Amino acid sequence: MRRTPRSDPYGRPHHPAWYHNLRSQPRATVTVDGTTRQVQAHELTGQERDRCFEHAVRMHPGFAIYRTRAANRRIPVMRLDPV
Repeated sequence: MRRTPRSDPYGRPHHPAWYHNLRSQPRATVTVDGTTRQVQAHELTGQERDRCFEHAVRMHPGFAIYRTRAANRRIPVMRLDPV
């Protein structure tokens, strides 16, 4: 199952530490619903990034507020693929 976390620390003007960690070391271990697995992180760009972010806004309308708070910072979207 793919996951797409957004790097949106409540719209603050900086990216969270986990985003920088995944950029420098894209292989990671995640635990979701009690299941731990290895993943490979990929930062989404262009239309794929925009589509995933808009989906997140539809699912969690608060993300639209984060986008406004982030002002000049484009909120990154990462895709976590199981390995």
